[in-house]
Amino acid sequence: VHGACFEYGCAGTAFIGSGKDAILAIEAGAVLTHLGPNGEWKYTGSSEQESEGEAKQRVRSVITWLREEVVPQGRGGAAVLFAHQTFLDLLLQLLLTGSDEEWTYGIPKHKLAHTGVARVLA
Repeated sequence: VHGACFEYGCAGTAFIGSGKDAILAIEAGAVLTHLGPNGEWKYTGSSEQESEGEAKQRVRSVITWLREEVVPQGRGGAAVLFAHQTFLDLLLQLLLTGSDEEWTYGIPKHKLAHTGVARVLA
C-alpha cells in the first residue's frame, strides 16, 4: 500500500488520512510504503484540503515510484495498482500523454467501471 495512492481531496492539514492502523485492520499482512511520519497518508501539501495542484504533484510522485522502484526501465515486469478512478485517471493521463492539463476532477478521460483494468506498457 503506497501512502500517496489516496483519492483526490481526501487528505490535507485538517485531516491527514486514516492511518496505518486502519489499513492493517483490513489486511494485517499489507506492506506499507511511503507513509507520512505517523503512518498516515503521504500528504505533503499545505492546504486544509488537498488542492488540484497538490494532487497532480502527488500522482507524479507515484509515477516516479512506479518507474524507479516497482518496474524500473529496461527490466520489464508488471505492477498492480489499486486506487480510486480519479487518481487512476490522472495517473493514466500523465503516463500516456505526459500532461495533466486535460485532467478535470469528476470528468475522467479514462473511465473505469466499478472495477477497472488498464494495461500500460512501458
